Amino acid sequence: MEKVVENLCCMTLSYTMFQLFIILLAVCFVFNFQIIVGGVQEEISLQQLMDEVNLEVTEEFNATSGDIPEEEIVTKVQERLQSKCE
Repeated sequence: MEKVVENLCCMTLSYTMFQLFIILLAVCFVFNFQIIVGGVQEEISLQQLMDEVNLEVTEEFNATSGDIPEEEIVTKVQERLQSKCE
C-alpha cells in the first residue's frame, strides 16, 4: 500500500510539473510571437518609408536634367528621412 501511495504522489507531482512546463512553454511562445510580429511590422513600416522617400527623390531628380552628384542624392535622402521621422 505504501508503494502505491508513493507512486501516486510521484505521478501527481510529475503531472503537475508537466502542466507547469506546458504553461511556461505557451507563455514563452506567445511572448516570442509578439516580438516577431512587432519586428515584422517595423520592417514593413521602414520598407514603406524607404519606398516613399525613394519615389520622392527619384521624381525630384528626374525633373532636373544632367548628372547629379552622389553626395547630393545622399543629402536629399537623409533630409527626407529625417523630416518623415520627426
